[in-house]
Amino acid sequence: MPVNLKRPRISLLSTISLLLLISVLVLWLRSRRHGDIVGFYTPAGHLQAMASDRVGVLVFLSEVPSGREYGLSADAMSVSADEFNQIHDWLYDKTGKKWHFAGFRLARGKLDLTASLAPKYSALIVPYWLLVVVLAAPPPTTGAS
Repeated sequence: MPVNLKRPRISLLSTISLLLLISVLVLWLRSRRHGDIVGFYTPAGHLQAMASDRVGVLVFLSEVPSGREYGLSADAMSVSADEFNQIHDWLYDKTGKKWHFAGFRLARGKLDLTASLAPKYSALIVPYWLLVVVLAAPPPTTGAS
């Protein structure tokens, strides 16, 4: 009687979840020494960004004008943890409205870039622990194959 050995099927969702989990863990480890930043520009050229902060993934939404020529483009960079801590402290200083709970942090305010330019911004930090828990949970399975 032949033995039918089936290889387990790994779903696309499981693969994506695993890759994202590994990425979050690498960013978390790197955040002790580096801040990795990816900036995106809206069609109007306003700066938006995601970055690896020392406590989580920072999502930055703003009206910071960069010019329409930057519209729908992106840029990435890595800075030392000390340099990124200055950015973190600038965004979460005393003047902006703040909220924090269980590692989440929210700040809103205006960036005083020049005497005539103070665009609005919002900065949200999603803690690494939450991302790890969500991504480590097995994805739901569909019916029998």
